[in-house]
Amino acid sequence: MYCERCGKENAVVTVTINGQTQRLCSKCYSELYGSQLAMNISNPMAALMNMLGGQGFEMPYSQSVQCPSCGMSYRQFVQDGKFGCANCYSAFDDYLEPLFRKIHFSAEHRGKVPKGSSKVSKSDRLSILNAQKQEAVEREDYERAAVLQREINAITEKGEQQ
Repeated sequence: MYCERCGKENAVVTVTINGQTQRLCSKCYSELYGSQLAMNISNPMAALMNMLGGQGFEMPYSQSVQCPSCGMSYRQFVQDGKFGCANCYSAFDDYLEPLFRKIHFSAEHRGKVPKGSSKVSKSDRLSILNAQKQEAVEREDYERAAVLQREINAITEKGEQQ
């Protein structure tokens, strides 16, 4: 799909402002919204961390955490927005939870169930409900927490009867 502004380049970003959506190439995006953000279009994770201000992602320069498998530093991850290998998750674990909480408002993934798979298991459902209840309590939304607790109790009691 081509840029809706210039019609020459491939559109690489979709911008929605006041309900109006526009697909733009990186050059037009840069002209309209500033070059600093446009430079990060190719790396959405790094762009997201920059948009969030990097708060909670940086560590003091005196600390140097590196992945023992690939040698990537946490500082490189923050700059690039990509891990070097699968073991980086474990190496940077202490720093990732605040990042995930800031991005997803939770440290756990709560996405859709893949097509073709069965319903969410009872233990997964209970975990999700407990996490939601905990968040409700932290927000001091006690009515919502009570509703979630009743649902947890119903699932637990149903399982004990079977």
